[in-house]
Amino acid sequence: MEKMEGIRIQWRLKLPMVNKIISFLSIFLAKSLLGAAISINVIPGDVLSWDDYQHLINKNGIHIILSDPSGEVQISSNKDINILNTIQCNGNIRLTAKSNIKHYGTITAPQIILEASTILLTQSSTLDASTSDKGGNIYVGGGWQGIDPSIKHANVIYVEEGSQILANALSNGPGGTVVLWADIRNSYEGYVSAQGMGSLGNGGNVEISSLRSFQFQGEVNVLGSNGVNGQLLLDPDTITIQLSNPNIFGTPGGMMDMTSSTELDSPTNIPGADSVITTGALESFLTTGATLTLAAVNSITLSDALTAPGTGVTLILAAPTVNLNAPITLPSGTLTGSGVTTINVGVSGNAQNGADLAIAGTTVNLASATYPAPINITKDLILVGSGQGNTIIKIEGSIPLEPITGRNPVIYVTNTANAVIKNLTVDGDYKGFGPPYDNGSIVGILFLNAGGSISNNAIIQIANGPPPYGPGQQGNGVRAIVSDGNAYALTIDSNTITDFGKAGIVAGGTNQTTGQNFVATITNNQITREQPYMPAQVGSIGIQLSNGATGTIAGNTIAGLQFDNSSAAAILGFLCGNNVVISGNIISYNDEGIVAENAGTGLIIQNNQVSFSGDTGIFIIDTAGDTQIIGNTLTENGGLASSGGENTGIYLFSSATGETDEVSNNTIIIAPSSTPMPTSAIFIQGTSLTNAPTVTFLNNTFSSP
Repeated sequence: MEKMEGIRIQWRLKLPMVNKIISFLSIFLAKSLLGAAISINVIPGDVLSWDDYQHLINKNGIHIILSDPSGEVQISSNKDINILNTIQCNGNIRLTAKSNIKHYGTITAPQIILEASTILLTQSSTLDASTSDKGGNIYVGGGWQGIDPSIKHANVIYVEEGSQILANALSNGPGGTVVLWADIRNSYEGYVSAQGMGSLGNGGNVEISSLRSFQFQGEVNVLGSNGVNGQLLLDPDTITIQLSNPNIFGTPGGMMDMTSSTELDSPTNIPGADSVITTGALESFLTTGATLTLAAVNSITLSDALTAPGTGVTLILAAPTVNLNAPITLPSGTLTGSGVTTINVGVSGNAQNGADLAIAGTTVNLASATYPAPINITKDLILVGSGQGNTIIKIEGSIPLEPITGRNPVIYVTNTANAVIKNLTVDGDYKGFGPPYDNGSIVGILFLNAGGSISNNAIIQIANGPPPYGPGQQGNGVRAIVSDGNAYALTIDSNTITDFGKAGIVAGGTNQTTGQNFVATITNNQITREQPYMPAQVGSIGIQLSNGATGTIAGNTIAGLQFDNSSAAAILGFLCGNNVVISGNIISYNDEGIVAENAGTGLIIQNNQVSFSGDTGIFIIDTAGDTQIIGNTLTENGGLASSGGENTGIYLFSSATGETDEVSNNTIIIAPSSTPMPTSAIFIQGTSLTNAPTVTFLNNTFSSP
């Protein structure tokens, strides 16, 4: 460092008593030359007594020269330290007082630490840790977030208006770090700057915090000259974002707004406050490419709409509870949450915002309102409505095409293992093919390479038009598809699915290989069509399990899939995996009741009630073997299929040798002779005499009405 004017005391001895004498001598010499700054050579780790040096410092000022500038020198007092003049140091300096530090002068050093029970930085105080290539560090009353054990905590800090705390880069480098910490009270009215300069000039980091009482009425500068601003940590209990009437510190009569992009990015920034900031202030920081964090101990509430003026913005909301009572719009930007456990989306909020803010395990509660589709979900969240008919996710325009499945989903879940969708209504509003929507084959809820559960929802009007459901008979209520071959488990339970164009529920892989690790549990759903009989239409499917997937289909009620060409099935297992169980379903007025085609081994069809099928009650074709048809009640199935139908209670067909089936304990009531086509109880067929299935019959009951 530059040599200061005045006397330069160069000697240094190791003997404590000699050093004491020299110290007093230096003070005496300084007193004789008032106004001249004194240079003192020390080695790192030295502890200078305030009692010995206070007169020298306050009358002349001192320049401490460390033999190793990376080291630290300490000035210590068992009582108080009152600094009236200048202290300069080429290395780190620590001032420690048992009771009070009062600072009226200037301290300049790459790192400055002040430790005392009470610290006062007056209006004439300057702490300066600025250097050419980077800002230094200034710690007053504690370290970052109060967790550095090497820095003693202050109980009280007062920073008066006019005081300056500087940790700037002066030429080319990042801003430094400033911490003002108090355990009991922190009153801040000064100016802190940790500004970066030049191409390397990221903004620095500033924390102004207290465990208890906190007052913030000063200014903070953490600008980065290269566009990368720093952060300011405060500590509010809650943050409310609204159109007007700010009160960032939550004080009675307060009207101060947010003035820095990092002012509320940590719950330790404004401790204990109920902060109110305006949307205008917040939007002023959402410039192109900016990253902004708002953090609170308890909650963040958005009361009025927030729109970023820039593109590519990242907005992070960090609080256990986030209340979204208005929409957030970030053009080409990213909205994300941190530490969020509950998100409440109000009547005027945006459901997609809630999904974006959620992290793994977050519950997103939707109010009784209608929210526009689509909603895209890529994480293990819990999306909860206020009940069927109360919370509605509805198509109001065009929705994007998902390219792998070729579908347009109202709710789209992908690349997550445990997403939950429940207690809401999904409404396709019949907006499929044709202008102005051109949504193609819409899907109420699409899970692609995802697991979790879909329960207690109403899924309606998923078709290209009202009955007879538009061109092409497109539209799935729920579609769950695996294309990556990974293991997923999905439960689809207690949903009501009506007025779909093609299928109520479809679950499986894109082929048998990708779907072989997919397990679907499909239970207690109500699946119906508004018009039960429509001639000359492509048939629909109530529930389809296909392409390698396995699982259970149980307790569902399926009705109204009845056409004129025996191509509609209540339940279809097509190329499904092994050990599928179809049990306890109530199936009526469909073309086919239960169909299994090319299913895996161990298929069990038991305790189902299948009645009034136009063609066949249970249709089995080319399974891998060991199929069991047990304890079912089949009532008056067949007699309506005018061409190509089997018109029977149970139909068993095989095109290869080796298929074995068991049919036992079933009750079959044959359709009356008055039906248009003749009917039978059981029909067994092979493509030749040698490849018909081998069937074991036990304890079946046959009757006619």
